[in-house]
Amino acid sequence: PEVMLVRAVRAVIPGGTRFALRTLVYNPKYSGPPDFWTLESFRNSNLTQRNMLDRVAVLGYRVLPVLDIFQVVNAVDVVFGTAAVERVEVLLDFSTVVRAGDQIELVAPLDFQLGTAMQSTCPGFTFIVEEGEDPPLGGEAPQCS
Repeated sequence: PEVMLVRAVRAVIPGGTRFALRTLVYNPKYSGPPDFWTLESFRNSNLTQRNMLDRVAVLGYRVLPVLDIFQVVNAVDVVFGTAAVERVEVLLDFSTVVRAGDQIELVAPLDFQLGTAMQSTCPGFTFIVEEGEDPPLGGEAPQCS
């Protein structure tokens, strides 16, 4: 499927200027190997070959099936508006093997602290594995920021 993002920008970005383009996309409803995204920019809103400024193909990422379990639990049952919750449990159960190099990104509300600026590991993190199984990725703890 083709996705078109048309954004009129009145400011001119001089050649050689480094900038970031961020988009929010939803994963497709199927899983599969990485595919390529094609990014194109145009001189104006007339999207023709003649008006094309540049075109680049970027490798995407492998899409995994939906999680079997995604649970966020207030483990100490604190339910007061702005009260600090000392223990939140997040349980993820993947229907496929998580491999080295896979990235799993959880975005918490803005004022929720998963870690601190001085600490990159996730406080209190543990792998939950079945008896006799090895923890995924050799038991290497994830990073929180």
